[in-house]
Amino acid sequence: MDASTSLKETSVLITGAGTGIGRATALLFAKNQASRIALLGRRREPLENVKKELLEISPNIDVKILNGDASDPHTLSLFFQELNQDWGSLNCLINNAGAFFQKSLQETTLKDWDSIHATNLRAPFLTIKTLLPLLKNSHGANVINISSTLSEKPIPDTFAYNATKAGLNQLTRSLALDLAKDKIRVNAILPAVVDTDLYKSRFPSPEEHAAVLKQMAKVHPLGRVGTPEDIAHAALFLTSSLASWITGVCLPVDGGMLST
Repeated sequence: MDASTSLKETSVLITGAGTGIGRATALLFAKNQASRIALLGRRREPLENVKKELLEISPNIDVKILNGDASDPHTLSLFFQELNQDWGSLNCLINNAGAFFQKSLQETTLKDWDSIHATNLRAPFLTIKTLLPLLKNSHGANVINISSTLSEKPIPDTFAYNATKAGLNQLTRSLALDLAKDKIRVNAILPAVVDTDLYKSRFPSPEEHAAVLKQMAKVHPLGRVGTPEDIAHAALFLTSSLASWITGVCLPVDGGMLST
């Protein structure tokens, strides 16, 4: 950490904060002196674990656990009321929560389609909309949407996921235009394969997971898959003063995969 990436006096809300990219980002922000971090997720136990880790890094940090579904307007309204009362403003919002499945068009039900859109596209829209007054109050806020390289370079049988992430990219660019007058920057990060718990859950055994990781490393020109920390560092850059003139960008953090 140096002065350019210090987040001193910064407040941040991270969705999907209990594991993977969300957890890694919360920990990195705490190491860079963020003073207030709100952890939002559906499962409380992982959030409690991250809170303990944050307090070990910085005992004076103000950590809030917001347990619920970011695609539910009533839940978000309650979160807004709590943050508005206790903080009054929000410097950074990171829409990280995501869902994934692989199914053919014939296998994908309407329930599947609606469910993945609720998590990957409806939730970021609602979160930004609900928390907008707090973002405006910070007089220079930053929103980061965690998208995917599959929004630009799809693979078979992931059309529903690909569509949500392509929509998230366009939401990012459009809101960057709409919210610029409020000095709110809106950017997206496009990871390629990142070895998270969500990614691991796609495989029936540790052996198959390890075999696929070895294979997928070859798809990325830099010769490895990503880590949650790779994405967290990009989020730190976009939140820092170094990125104060960057908005509307969909930034690949992909080991060069989109260049192939």
